Amino acid sequence: MFKLKSSAERSEERLLEEKLYEQVALELQNDNKRAGIWAKALADSDGSEIKAQSLYIKYHVQALKDEIDIKNEQPKQATEQEQKETVKKTRSSYSSNEEYIKDMIVQNTKAKEGTHKSVLSSGSFAGNIKNYILVSVVFIVTLFVGMLVGGLVLNILKPDLASPDFGSVAFLGWSFGFASLYFYLKKEWLKYISLGMFILFVIPLVL
Repeated sequence: MFKLKSSAERSEERLLEEKLYEQVALELQNDNKRAGIWAKALADSDGSEIKAQSLYIKYHVQALKDEIDIKNEQPKQATEQEQKETVKKTRSSYSSNEEYIKDMIVQNTKAKEGTHKSVLSSGSFAGNIKNYILVSVVFIVTLFVGMLVGGLVLNILKPDLASPDFGSVAFLGWSFGFASLYFYLKKEWLKYISLGMFILFVIPLVL
């Protein structure tokens, strides 16, 4: 898969290339040419030594880059080979492929269970519990505040009632409670429930 190089990686490549050109230039000055590359440069230059020198520099720098790539690739190949050998040794300890596959499934299941347990015991889960408790407390408090306000409103607007209508008072309480949830959770449906409860509270007052 093609991977885009970062700006830092491209800068490193340019600096490396500069060093390689410098190295090849010094070799030319000291007449310390690599015979194979020089022969190829002469063959591609139609006998022109000036052109051959230019081609030699180009070919030699590329050869040095190839050598660096090969050296960098060797540790990676060794690591991949070690991983393959480890898998082979692991699989050889089982009597059959079916037994190996079953054991891998069991290990994966245990790993998932361990991950789930770690999430449950993590601070983030504890933080969520605290949030749920806080929301619940706010909801209950605002519900009772709404009921209290509803009772006062009914006493003012309907003083002839022997006692406030509990249903109407409850509607305003629920309206306050869902409004508090809406401001905390930002769910549109909570806003509409709160509005609906408020309307149910107001209807008896205007009839």
